[in-house]
Amino acid sequence: MKKAVFIFFLLLSSPLFFAQSFHFVVTGDTHMYRYGQGDSLHTTFRQVLLPFLLSEDPDGPGDFIVVVGDMDPFFRVRTSIASVLGYNYPFYTVIGNHDVGGTNKRSDLYPASNWQNAFGIILYNRDNLQGIVRWGPDIPSPGLTGSFEKNGIRWVTCYDSAGIQGAKYTSYSFDRGNAHFVVLDLYAGQSWEMREDGRIWTALYDWLEKDLASTRKEHVFVFAHEPVWAGTSLNDRPVSKETFWNLLVKHHVVAYFCGHRHQYTVENHQGVWEIQSSCAFDTSCVHYTQIFVDGHEVGIKTYGYSNGSMRLVDERMLRNLR
Repeated sequence: MKKAVFIFFLLLSSPLFFAQSFHFVVTGDTHMYRYGQGDSLHTTFRQVLLPFLLSEDPDGPGDFIVVVGDMDPFFRVRTSIASVLGYNYPFYTVIGNHDVGGTNKRSDLYPASNWQNAFGIILYNRDNLQGIVRWGPDIPSPGLTGSFEKNGIRWVTCYDSAGIQGAKYTSYSFDRGNAHFVVLDLYAGQSWEMREDGRIWTALYDWLEKDLASTRKEHVFVFAHEPVWAGTSLNDRPVSKETFWNLLVKHHVVAYFCGHRHQYTVENHQGVWEIQSSCAFDTSCVHYTQIFVDGHEVGIKTYGYSNGSMRLVDERMLRNLR
């Protein structure tokens, strides 16, 4: 009898016992100031993608959305999601190169403070994100703190404006059901001149290694802005992309979601999927991916714009542990 009770409680402590079914959405590169529109609201994300997700996608908007960077600016993405999917619909952010350090070469489109991007993201993350397991590391950020003058405008950079060092609130992990999620900020340690150059910093790698080692969840997903393989955007120093990817392989990560290159790609390297779902600003390439976690299985459906409407363009299984 004692042995049976012991086995029962052993099962209760297993992450497999708590296998759940849920789904979430990934898209990216909303670029809601793109093409010099200034204060006008770009329509594709708000008036095409989100309404289709809410009303026409047979699976609905799911439990939450992750936008994998280049919201550009954040506050317009936040208000668009709130207006279509509801203010309380969970929204998780990823920092992109267009979200840090000022205007990213488009100073005519932004006010003198870039709080609308990374600063707004930092405050939103700190105050609103649900289910946080671990906040990110403090990474020295010599170029993205303080103020400077450019094009005759005095800029206050994002991380210093928020009163933090590095990626404390822009890298983080959270849990949902039987899955663990990790978001990485690839830019927190950069200089201003190299602010668009994403890379895995040693402190970020060490933080990620500890986070992945500590989770007991069955499925793990990692998110960052730049791809490792498709287009080879991620810088190879100080931590090489092979070292980074081997860490994901070691901890049986299901998929690495990214954006940056405004396309949809799916590749598998050493058993880990890289899924680039990164165009939400124009009907020429707009798409999003639904990820379905059903107990021991993980699958995806991707919808893209074709011939005047959104339609299913890809469906596949990523993992089946039954």
